[in-house]
Amino acid sequence: MTMRELIPLVGETIGVATPTRYLPLPVLYAYALCQEAYARITGKPILLSIATVRLIASEAGRNRYSDARFKSELGLAFRPLVETIRDTITWYRQHGWLPENS
Repeated sequence: MTMRELIPLVGETIGVATPTRYLPLPVLYAYALCQEAYARITGKPILLSIATVRLIASEAGRNRYSDARFKSELGLAFRPLVETIRDTITWYRQHGWLPENS
C-alpha cells in the first residue's frame, strides 16, 4: 500500500474529503517557494516548505507498506486496516488530538 492509497482510506474512514489532484514536483517547489516568501513577509505559518517538498521527492516510490514479510517470516496475522484506522482515530479524539467533527 502506498501513501496515495492510504490517505483516501483514512479520509473515508473519518468522513473527511481528501485531495484528489496530483501536483507535479515542479509545481510543489514553486508553491513552497511562494509559501516561504509569504512566511518571511507576514511571519505567519505556512502549509508547505521547501524542506517538505525535498523530503517528498527523496521518498517518492520508497514508501510502500506491506505485511507480507511479517506473515511469511513471523506468522503474524493482522486485522483489517480499516478497523485499525478507525480505532486510531477514536484514540486521537479521546485524547484531544483530533476534533470530534473531523
